[in-house]
Amino acid sequence: MQYFLVALAMAAREGGHSSLLPHVESCLWNLSPETMVNPEIERFKVWPTFRDREPFRAAMSAEGREGLREEFPANLTKNDSLRRVGVEHPHDRIDEWLGEAEGDERGLN
Repeated sequence: MQYFLVALAMAAREGGHSSLLPHVESCLWNLSPETMVNPEIERFKVWPTFRDREPFRAAMSAEGREGLREEFPANLTKNDSLRRVGVEHPHDRIDEWLGEAEGDERGLN
């Protein structure tokens, strides 16, 4: 779910749909670092098991698709490739949906 939400946030940011961002980001991040003992970890709403932490942190913190590609080049292990696809594939579908919604009279708001 977190990978889908970060893909939605990336697509909204890149597509100029800033009205979606506060709603999505409130599901991704704890927003009160002053109440945290370890903000680097506690800022995430969900924290994975030990072996998945570094790829998770990298995917969640990537700046858009290019950041994902820089963080996860094509020669990754099978697990890391799936993580990249776990964000990039939903991003593609969300881009399609946002493009369709722009032509919809109901809009995104």
